Amino acid sequence: TATKCDNGAEGIYETTKRLFKHCIENGIKRPLVFEDDVSFLTDPSLVMYSAIMELPTDYDMLYLGCNVKEKNCVKYSDTLLQVLYAQTLHAVSYSENAMKELLKEMEKPYSVPIDRLFPEMLHKKGKSFCTNPLLATQYAGYSDIEKKEVNYARFIEERFAQSTKKINTIYPKHG
Repeated sequence: TATKCDNGAEGIYETTKRLFKHCIENGIKRPLVFEDDVSFLTDPSLVMYSAIMELPTDYDMLYLGCNVKEKNCVKYSDTLLQVLYAQTLHAVSYSENAMKELLKEMEKPYSVPIDRLFPEMLHKKGKSFCTNPLLATQYAGYSDIEKKEVNYARFIEERFAQSTKKINTIYPKHG
């Protein structure tokens, strides 16, 4: 159940903190978390098996879709990009170690939205990835954070396509 707050970003922060605690207490090691505005662009089963098989066992985050710029991702494998910095958390799998590390920081009072906090803490370690192609985006609707109707889908999809255009044709795979 979502935490109700006047500040929507703080509500997501508190909800995510409770979710991570629940996962750790109940032995859920790699939850795949979907926000209420997730929208799939294609059948995820067409890519997910390969992505999971190519994913390092010590990963921190696996995005099914994210807001990323070209210089902030590199080709890692046939179906994965290594993410150096990305935002949005509408469809993400977290490792147990990532949840534990994030929870330590989240014990402090809310100060920054989680879609900025998580990348700043984890992406620099080089263990965050995104499926390639983009599997999920956000559908248009009312944002508790923005307090208005928003539509980020086109922005996310266009930025991802632009960012990966060169990567998918020029850059070699990792390793």
